[in-house]
Amino acid sequence: MSLLPAVLWQKAEIQYLSQRKVILENLRCEGLDLDAKKFVRCTRPRPIGCILEDIPDLIASLITSRIQWEVAAIMANAPKQYDILVRDVIAHAKNELYELKNRVLETMHTLSPEERKPLFFAKLNDAINKPSESVIEKLNDQFASKSFINSEYVALLKLDSKIDTPDWGRKETDFGDAVDVLLICALKDEYDQVLKVSDCIQAPGWYEHPLASGWLVADAGFTTAGGTLRIRATHASHMGREQVQAVASKLIHEQPARCIAMSGICAGRRGKVALGDVIFAERLWSYDAGKLTVENGESKFQGDPIQYNPAKVWVQRMQHVAIPPPNTSWLSSRPTLPLEHQENWVMLRVLAGEEPNRHADFNAVCPNWSDVLPRLWKRGWLEKPMTLTESGRQHVENLNLLHLAKQAAPAEFKIHVAPMATGATVSEDEGIFPRLADSMRKVLGIEMEASALGALGEVHDIPVIVAKGVSDYGDPFKDDRYREFAARASAELLITFLRNAADLLPVKCMPTSLAAAGHPASSSVDNIPTDLINVLAEEYPDVQHARALWQRAGGKVSDVENISRPRDLWQRLWQHSMQGASVRPEKLLQAALEDLPDNAVLRQHLSMLNESKTT
Repeated sequence: MSLLPAVLWQKAEIQYLSQRKVILENLRCEGLDLDAKKFVRCTRPRPIGCILEDIPDLIASLITSRIQWEVAAIMANAPKQYDILVRDVIAHAKNELYELKNRVLETMHTLSPEERKPLFFAKLNDAINKPSESVIEKLNDQFASKSFINSEYVALLKLDSKIDTPDWGRKETDFGDAVDVLLICALKDEYDQVLKVSDCIQAPGWYEHPLASGWLVADAGFTTAGGTLRIRATHASHMGREQVQAVASKLIHEQPARCIAMSGICAGRRGKVALGDVIFAERLWSYDAGKLTVENGESKFQGDPIQYNPAKVWVQRMQHVAIPPPNTSWLSSRPTLPLEHQENWVMLRVLAGEEPNRHADFNAVCPNWSDVLPRLWKRGWLEKPMTLTESGRQHVENLNLLHLAKQAAPAEFKIHVAPMATGATVSEDEGIFPRLADSMRKVLGIEMEASALGALGEVHDIPVIVAKGVSDYGDPFKDDRYREFAARASAELLITFLRNAADLLPVKCMPTSLAAAGHPASSSVDNIPTDLINVLAEEYPDVQHARALWQRAGGKVSDVENISRPRDLWQRLWQHSMQGASVRPEKLLQAALEDLPDNAVLRQHLSMLNESKTT
């Protein structure tokens, strides 16, 4: 798939989803329910004419936007079938408009004389008629002249600009139903570093906004080799496994994503990693899960770890993440002299009988003197003011022997792919990594949340990708100057990795009409036919309509849960029907076909079910 048609498709989809939600909300205020294709009485009377004059443009815009999305999908996925499929798309739009008109008018005529308002009827009739005639005429003319792409997509073809549409009350990056990656951080300062990532970001950049639940998220689109990667970022209110898993679970339920990701900071294994390095987790587990017993007055812990591993193809891609050039702005912000490096320089000077603060290189090699000296006292390597202790002398003599009086340069920035352990407490224990290495010899990182996301991803059958920057070594001697850099580095490299590995994400659904036209990209995930779910979600979008269909198919109203998202609702109902519920799949499809007798997707799946019974 080439880049241009793919980006076009993604942007057209965002345009349609963004317009559709706001348009439908406005039309429902006037009693026009496009999802249900019927006229309903308003629960809240509004002045006649407050929006009626806009109805023709609103309907025409919605239908045109849907057609743009589907034509863009054809361009991206089936360019050789363009002429045939576009004719089908236009025919589908024409039928949809006329069907909408007829259903609305039929419903209006069922009202009692007291409820009828001739002026309202006339305006609404015009509202339905005008787009039926004008939109189809315009589309036919454009298709005949092949000007559809040139005129309707001129703004979409400008990849560095925003979509040229009216302001429907939402930003382009507010994705509606389209999220590829949910990127969650444990704390706000880690999330703040995610919002600084701008490489390959599409206009208008990060857009921070509250969801319907009030939870704050930030959305952005990033250009990839195959189109656009849509990332939604957020953070928990407190650190820890329970908090992060609860937030991620809530957001995944409200709006499914194709991948869960996490960036932030972790503790690293001294001698194996340097401060600021980034670790990609190729294994996740909770090191404090197990059984605690007491034998002869001593506590003994028996671990029972459950590992969560990304697929091998993801791990292989992790191993190919490249270190950016040294002049990259975020990489150049890494502190150049760790406090431990400065400590060693001071110790070597004291061993040589010198006063470090009088050395010619003092300001250049020990700029954090006021932090370094108290750390040396705390380690027990120096006695006040600057006298070597026995343990301090042993440490510096070993250092001197290893490097022949020439201090080694600070370690360069590196990327590691290794196991990462999760625990419930902040670690200030020098022995934590040696103990963990007894059962996981290659462990390089410790943090407090990631294994919970691994478990969540396993349940939802979606990949979980974790990258964290090393901000300390899990002991009492912290170097807080690396915290911000570690969070930024992990966010930068994680998003870069996700952009380059976007082709590994679970396959995204295509528009329903393409599936109905016989396009081969209709996919199933976990035996749930996505093209069928899309049809049911679009035609029966709320719980009331779903219950009515379920009941006609022989089920009970109480069987249908109160799930607000149409796709989630129909996935659940389809699973129930396939697992032996009172409504069998074929009965459900037969009931739906009574409403939609010409729907090719419903017919295709009913035929497949019938064939499976005879084989």
